[in-house]
Amino acid sequence: MTHSKNNHSQVSIVSEKLAAIRNRHFDVVVIGAGPAGSLAGIHLMQQDIGRRVLLIDKATFPRDKTCGCCINHAALRELEVIGAEAMVECAGGPNINDVQLYFKRQRTRIELHRTKALSRGLLDSKLTGEFTRHGGIFLDGVAGQVEESEADNERLVTLRSSTESITISTDAVVIATGLKHQSGLKGESWYQPQVASNARIGLATRTFRNADRFKPNRLHMGIAKHGYVGLVHLEDGSLDIAAAVDANFVKHEGGPQAAMNSLLFGSDMPTLDVAAEDLRFTGTPLLTQRQEYVAGEGVYLAGDAAGYVEPFTGEGIGWAMASGRTVADVVDKVLSGQLTHQAAAQMWNDEYRRMLGGRQGVCRWVATALRHPLWVRTAISMLRIAPPIARPFTRRISRPYITT
Repeated sequence: MTHSKNNHSQVSIVSEKLAAIRNRHFDVVVIGAGPAGSLAGIHLMQQDIGRRVLLIDKATFPRDKTCGCCINHAALRELEVIGAEAMVECAGGPNINDVQLYFKRQRTRIELHRTKALSRGLLDSKLTGEFTRHGGIFLDGVAGQVEESEADNERLVTLRSSTESITISTDAVVIATGLKHQSGLKGESWYQPQVASNARIGLATRTFRNADRFKPNRLHMGIAKHGYVGLVHLEDGSLDIAAAVDANFVKHEGGPQAAMNSLLFGSDMPTLDVAAEDLRFTGTPLLTQRQEYVAGEGVYLAGDAAGYVEPFTGEGIGWAMASGRTVADVVDKVLSGQLTHQAAAQMWNDEYRRMLGGRQGVCRWVATALRHPLWVRTAISMLRIAPPIARPFTRRISRPYITT
């Protein structure tokens, strides 16, 4: 009964918010309220406090999200740029001092520079709160689909809740909806999502059980034949467990928990002795995807929607934040009359490649290497003998992002 009342209350709140914006025109509509979408919205509002920016997400907040939950130095610097650097600290996100790699009976540790852990549910809620504090409008429980408009330099967005839909107009749309393909863009020539033939899927869960088996303030990464798994303690003491795994392997093992335990066992890590009914797994579509173009005709892709690579290096949140903040700079030039949408699309295509192309290339190379046991065994043996050889790599992935 309580759940039913809460659901009815949420539906009523969403209906009231939709009614309040019916027939309104927005400067920007941001679809997807993860790190990319929220930072885009925050930065757009910071550039012009009178700007009309709408941020929507189909999920009801707070929400769980499949994620490794690590925020590295580069991502923390993105929060500093928008003035939200204290957010993670105040939320109680623990420091992650090093990563311990497990591969069969081999182990080695690598020091990390200024890395935190924070659950995605809390991170996303904090960021949307920061957005509304700057004067933006946030609607959760609302999906959005982009449509063409008869007017020049305008887009329509249909907003759908569980009970109703409305259509609004906007000067620009930022899509930051993660790995899900955009059905509303499939007829547009520039939108060409490409999925890697060997892409894995993501799985994640959280538990308080077994947390004492893993040392806190450390990221534990296990590498096995059919994928890899990472475990880290979060702000509430729970254990976040996230994996990239071959989809067929999950089917072969009989489900997410069995597959996760196989990865843990295969990398010589402690397995989970938690009843299946006590764990709730979330998952992702195929992880490694790319876009030939990340903008076109008044629509700009950011975060995972613009492209993603298997997240072994823990850079995913940083990529999302950097792309969200930087696409806001590009869209700002359109709104201020400095660029046409056509010129802005070209600028964002070029800037995105320049900012993230090299980093994603390195991550793609690492993901390939992890599929070759001999390479993994050799790398871990070298790291055990000479740990400092990892420093150039860890410095590279922690380096702040290029800005426009």
